[in-house]
Amino acid sequence: MFDEYVEHAGTSEVTRRMVPQLEDQGFEPDDPSLAFQTEPESMLTSLETGYFSAGAAELDNNPLFVLGRVQVDIPGSLVAFAIASDMLYMGCSNDLLIHINLKNPEKIVKIPVKAPIYRLFLDPSGRHLVIATSQGDNLYLCSQWREFLPRPIKSFKMIIESIAWNSAFLLSSIGASATGTREILIGGRNGILYEAVLDSKEEIFKSHDRNVNSVFTLPERQPITGLCFQWFPTPENRRGLVIVSTATRIYQFVGAPGDRRSDDGARMFTSLFSAYKGSELKFLELPGSEHSELHTQFARDKTQIASVAWLTGQGIYHGTINYSPSNSTNDALIDSAQLVPYPSPVVPASPAFSVRSNSKQPNVTMEVPVSVGLTEFHFLTLFNDCLRTINKLDSKVDFEEIIPLKPTERIMGLSSDPVNKTYWAYTDSSLFELTTKNESRDVWQIYMRRGEHDTALDYAQTSSQRDAILAAQGDAFLSQKQYAKAAERFAQTSRSFEQVTLALIDSGDRDALQYYLVVRLGRTKKTDLTQRMMLATWLVEFYLSKFNDLDDLIASESAAHDVEDLKTERTMLDKDLKTFFETYKVGSSVYSAGCPGLTPSRII
Repeated sequence: MFDEYVEHAGTSEVTRRMVPQLEDQGFEPDDPSLAFQTEPESMLTSLETGYFSAGAAELDNNPLFVLGRVQVDIPGSLVAFAIASDMLYMGCSNDLLIHINLKNPEKIVKIPVKAPIYRLFLDPSGRHLVIATSQGDNLYLCSQWREFLPRPIKSFKMIIESIAWNSAFLLSSIGASATGTREILIGGRNGILYEAVLDSKEEIFKSHDRNVNSVFTLPERQPITGLCFQWFPTPENRRGLVIVSTATRIYQFVGAPGDRRSDDGARMFTSLFSAYKGSELKFLELPGSEHSELHTQFARDKTQIASVAWLTGQGIYHGTINYSPSNSTNDALIDSAQLVPYPSPVVPASPAFSVRSNSKQPNVTMEVPVSVGLTEFHFLTLFNDCLRTINKLDSKVDFEEIIPLKPTERIMGLSSDPVNKTYWAYTDSSLFELTTKNESRDVWQIYMRRGEHDTALDYAQTSSQRDAILAAQGDAFLSQKQYAKAAERFAQTSRSFEQVTLALIDSGDRDALQYYLVVRLGRTKKTDLTQRMMLATWLVEFYLSKFNDLDDLIASESAAHDVEDLKTERTMLDKDLKTFFETYKVGSSVYSAGCPGLTPSRII
């Protein structure tokens, strides 16, 4: 994105600092020099060491993100920014709106607004833009208009702080051809929620704003700094969720939508909020911040909100949305919520953006970011002079970069394209693009340490990573006395043969040990006769031991009990041994080399 205009890593403009990468803890191979070797496709080459013969895999020490300055001329000071579906808009202090379609970035459109721009609200499809002004006279611009000029929306006479779009509709095939937005929610500075519909269709005597009405007023009448809504994905569960945030509170409203009277989605929220009017509201209250934001992250199908993040004075309040039918009677749908603390500042925090932490050290301050953002695995935190990323899985900082600012330059905020997953930081005079570089690289290690081995395998990118995960899972099964599962996992790894066999012998589970030996035999090269003979001999001893045990049992029980079942079991064991010889071809190749004249039939 914007490659021709971005200064990437390596330029003198940007100084990069990388936080040390995660280290292995408790899962190191016996020989450290082989820690990152890759596994061969099938065969073992050394039964004695238990490691595969492979070239050392190269470590990926590249940064997870790259921040580059975008070379674009910004007339005046940048006060607002929005991007969605490759449609980029910038609002400037000189009442100028700049539009760039990133599919054709050479063409830059400058549009006079004739009003002081306060905020820009762009729907996920990139077609509908609301330009909020500091005077309360707001404008609407549709990217499909031939006359590409914003038009006033008279009924939106308010200072808009937030807008929630019907993303599922706007990103659907039906929404792509529709002229309207269906229902949207607007959060005002006056603490009032409004429902409205925008329609880009040009009709005489009809305005573009339809059915604007207030649906709820927050009791504290504070500016509504964050807003989102989601209709439940299952038709049988006709409910909707609205999440509202102010500087210090976050609310959840759950209820049935109104009957859709027409395709424009008019008056869908009246019935939902009616149940809350006159009643005591439930909310979560946390210390506020000068910069309050509410962000959502959509599921991969882009049809429903998967998680939310709220910027507070104490940290990022983050949780997933639980749409389960079993949660149908609950008004609190934010699940697995946690407060992620902000990382410690590298440089002294600015008093304007700091709050006292709960640390026992009275002089320690916690720097609150100017803006936050969400990627698949990270929280983006933008501070006065740098950008840091916090891993969602372990809350650790794994990337940090100083932003080169001019003496009078000021950090403004972060924005992301919810469709194309691009991330942007902007100041009052510059624009930066944050590019992800193998963001999931270290995810497997975190899941492995948490004991979520199956999930860790989903994110393994190399055979050495998969090997480490399977070995760790084998250790876990061994400690849980699930010896058969442990043997199955160890058989797929480069764990030392001696180490595994001794552990399984100590467990006393002969069946688990037998399974492990059979798999190792199958993965040993046919030319390694010594190794194959050793494994085959050990396995044959298992069979003979079982034969002896069954013969003794049949002899002792035949006088007093029916032993037909035992005889049937012995017959099946006899067939298993024959199948073993036929499958692994050990009769002629192994025993002819080690014991001339000894054949499978003589053993049986």
